[in-house]
Amino acid sequence: MNKQSFFIALAVGIVIVGGIWYYEAHTTPTVTAPTTPVQTATTTTPTATNYVNTQYGFTFALPASWAGYSIVTSTWMGDSQPRVVGPIVSIRNPAWTSGTPTQDIPIMVFTQSEWVKVSSGTLAVGAAPIPPSELGQNSQYVFALPARYNYAYPADYQEVETILAGNPLSATN
Repeated sequence: MNKQSFFIALAVGIVIVGGIWYYEAHTTPTVTAPTTPVQTATTTTPTATNYVNTQYGFTFALPASWAGYSIVTSTWMGDSQPRVVGPIVSIRNPAWTSGTPTQDIPIMVFTQSEWVKVSSGTLAVGAAPIPPSELGQNSQYVFALPARYNYAYPADYQEVETILAGNPLSATN
């Protein structure tokens, strides 16, 4: 192999490697699931169409299309002093992606005494002028839907409205 052939082969190799690098750096992969694991409740026992939360004591019925759902936990924060905080357990549609997020089903969890304050208006837990909507309760907890949970109208919010219209939450003790 002479010098000219060597330099031509080297130039072709550099162009190929550069092209591969450029393609990898400038294309967006299609994400079909969250790329980082979501925080999941360790006390739950999901089944194909029901989410069972043994920590707080409720079951939430889901359509078969939600098989493979995930659970995302966060917190609500009250405006009182001392600061009152509590859990939000959100059921996430398996079709959710970071590129096309779908409507979660957020379930706020209140103690019975917190709920008395929320429903009487002495404890506000959101920016909406109305309190969360009660979904159900057991002897320890009240489960509620945030007042403006779907304000952004993400993909499939209508499906979530249909699910909620069927009164899917069953409280257990």
